[in-house]
Amino acid sequence: MNAGSSGVSPTGDGPLLRVRGLTKHFPGVLANDSISFDVFPGEVHALLGENGAGKSTLVKCIYGYYRRDAGEILIDGFAADLRTPQEARRRRIGMVFQNLTLIPALTVVENVALFLPDLPIVMDLPAIAGELEALGDRYHLRVDPWAHVQDLSIGQQQKAELLKLLLGQARILILDEPTRVLAPHEVEGLFQVLAHLAADGLAVIFITHKLNEVLQGADRITVLRQGRVVGRPSRAEATEDSDVDCLVLLDRVDQDDDRAVTNLAADLTWQIAGVVVSPMTMSVAEFEAWKALERRTPLEIEREGIPL
Repeated sequence: MNAGSSGVSPTGDGPLLRVRGLTKHFPGVLANDSISFDVFPGEVHALLGENGAGKSTLVKCIYGYYRRDAGEILIDGFAADLRTPQEARRRRIGMVFQNLTLIPALTVVENVALFLPDLPIVMDLPAIAGELEALGDRYHLRVDPWAHVQDLSIGQQQKAELLKLLLGQARILILDEPTRVLAPHEVEGLFQVLAHLAADGLAVIFITHKLNEVLQGADRITVLRQGRVVGRPSRAEATEDSDVDCLVLLDRVDQDDDRAVTNLAADLTWQIAGVVVSPMTMSVAEFEAWKALERRTPLEIEREGIPL
């Protein structure tokens, strides 16, 4: 599967989501350049690419967070004009963002209740909690529905986000860099959850820049680079090395990312006068701020009073 956007559904059905020629501009930047791909029910589909490849912009267009400039999105074969996240949710698309959106001071069940459509004046929280527990048992997403979000680990909060989408009847689940905030043992558990969801006929899209995660958890892969689709191997094809050109790119994405972090860590160690900082413990914003210091000398940093 090298050139086209079509594929074979694990269930034998047609695509649940079809993206055709999606283009998105920002001032001075072409973030998505005529991107096309399909997602089938019953599959886990990975969007793989380095930072800045256009992955997050693409799924935010699908979710209605951004307005696309050109192209078409079809759900069940019918055109969908997804102008807002509310419209996307009505079309049963759910998204877990990199920065989780739960309200820390509320309980899990309260967060979920506020998310549900057609919210009644009086919420039956015990009934909703019962549904959350049933879904948690079914998909290995067990979270105490009465726990306050601020008391949960990041991994548990991510489970609560997924439960919120499932109880909202989402059929297409989008996860933007879901492993970024997880410990290694939680990553394996997440992929097991995604496999269970796909087995029940849901379509799952997850964004990553790590080749090993794709080979571990994806049925099919769409590779992005500089806002364009550059490859479409299946996991089986990638494992069998049948698409050499695309695999070289996949390896380069993974290696470039590792090399960038290693080089940045080394640069920062000498720039900040003995204070060791690990980019692996930083948020994305912090990482980008430190990365901007790569071109500054220690003398410039000291003279300009840049806080470290």
